[in-house]
Amino acid sequence: MITRHLFSILVLLSAITSPLHAGPFPESTAPLVAGEEAKVRGVVNAIVFPLSDDFEMESTQSGIVLITPLPLEAAGLDDEGNEIHEPNLTLFQLAGEEAVLAKCEALAGRPVEITADLMPAHTRYHRTPFLLLVKSVRAL
Repeated sequence: MITRHLFSILVLLSAITSPLHAGPFPESTAPLVAGEEAKVRGVVNAIVFPLSDDFEMESTQSGIVLITPLPLEAAGLDDEGNEIHEPNLTLFQLAGEEAVLAKCEALAGRPVEITADLMPAHTRYHRTPFLLLVKSVRAL
């Protein structure tokens, strides 16, 4: 009986997760390079990041993020010119003009394609290794 329930759960999980790798999302993508425009697909969501201190801020910070179904590779240079390379990112904090970010928020929970420039994190307000500077967003 436990085996039958376990099998049912596995079938259900497979059915739920298989659309994430099909349909609007690509099987693979080229590496993202800082300063270059890219089209990235995923799901937009709001998230609350815990902070290590509350200097000038609360103990948490909310932000808009893009969650990708497959890990993406990202590369760029930090402020000192050192190369930064992240081979398996699935979470990108979004930045940009208020109107574009409002459109991203309105599409929260839905598959989207974002056109953006990749930027390495470089301030205490950046919560992911790389950010997407959003130029446009469209629902898929």
